[in-house]
Amino acid sequence: MSRAGRVPGSIPITSQLVEIEHMERIRWWVALLSCVLARSVVLADDDFSWLVRGEGVDASQPPGSGEAEPTLAVTPFGEVGSWRWAIYGGAAADVSNDAEHYNLHFSAEHFLAEYFSINLELGGLFFDQEQDTGGANFNILFRWHFLQGDDWTIYGDAGAGLLLAGEEVPDTGTNFNFTPQAGVGGTIDLGDDGARLMGGVRWHHISNARIKGEDHNPGRDSVMVYVGVSFPW
Repeated sequence: MSRAGRVPGSIPITSQLVEIEHMERIRWWVALLSCVLARSVVLADDDFSWLVRGEGVDASQPPGSGEAEPTLAVTPFGEVGSWRWAIYGGAAADVSNDAEHYNLHFSAEHFLAEYFSINLELGGLFFDQEQDTGGANFNILFRWHFLQGDDWTIYGDAGAGLLLAGEEVPDTGTNFNFTPQAGVGGTIDLGDDGARLMGGVRWHHISNARIKGEDHNPGRDSVMVYVGVSFPW
């Protein structure tokens, strides 16, 4: 269109389209900001409603995340039907000679009555003797926590087990033996998760009960000291 043919005061079509596009963008941003503002008001209302109710706001939780996640309740120690597991290690010295052995055990404890449990143990032993060797050990022990405080107990335990070693234990004995034992110990609560420090002392006997005759049953009586940690299951 020639300059002479343009209508005075008219706006080119291209300029009108650009203006319409700008207006649409402005409307879109206004709508988005309105949504964000509305959401912020809702979150703020939730947080202030906690303050009005006197519950306070947990600083560790982001605004609007709701109440803090509930913590799992820990079963009271010694409760009937409850389970615990433990890991402990110890050292034992033979009372009749200088032989020693060391052990590491895993234990599962089930309370048959209040503060009275059966313990299933599986572990390994290393024997420092004339012919050093190692062995696998399985025990069944009964334990009674006969004294209880707010965060501690004193117990007595006794039981027996089976030992299979790589060499004769003691020397001139047999690879297979029984492991009767008894002792006293204690536990101390370590915190809110129910973990407990445990430790004690035991008489620990190793014998094959004369299954191969008196000459092949030297036996071994030791004093064993151990320490470990137990956890609720």
